[in-house]
Amino acid sequence: ISVREAVINLIGTYIVKTPEIADAFHSALTTSLRDSGVSVRKRTIKIFRDILISNFGYKGRAEACALMLKIAAEPKEEESIRDAVIQMFSDLWLGQSSTPNQASSTIEREPRQALSPYPLQVTRYEGRERCGIVTP
Repeated sequence: ISVREAVINLIGTYIVKTPEIADAFHSALTTSLRDSGVSVRKRTIKIFRDILISNFGYKGRAEACALMLKIAAEPKEEESIRDAVIQMFSDLWLGQSSTPNQASSTIEREPRQALSPYPLQVTRYEGRERCGIVTP
């Protein structure tokens, strides 16, 4: 299991640093989501998180998200895998980790361009970030 995890980690690091090759490794990563080793599946979820956050042109985005949701919904799946999927979607949708002391992603995040024509205002309140759209 540790060898498979190391291979996935190496591939994931390479994909995140070279986003244009992500599509070529899509089938290998989706296969790794069904690996028998929990650590391999968790590492694959983290790699998908990094790809989805950093590579907006990734063609396997919808399939990867759907597969992770199916895995998390399986009754016999490990609780730690469900938590990893929930954390991945939290990071993807909210742009931050839901646990503040958790190690950060392996990629450097840049501010995202808002889809709204109105500016997005981020403020800190009681140690938590709050977002709001500033309208005229």
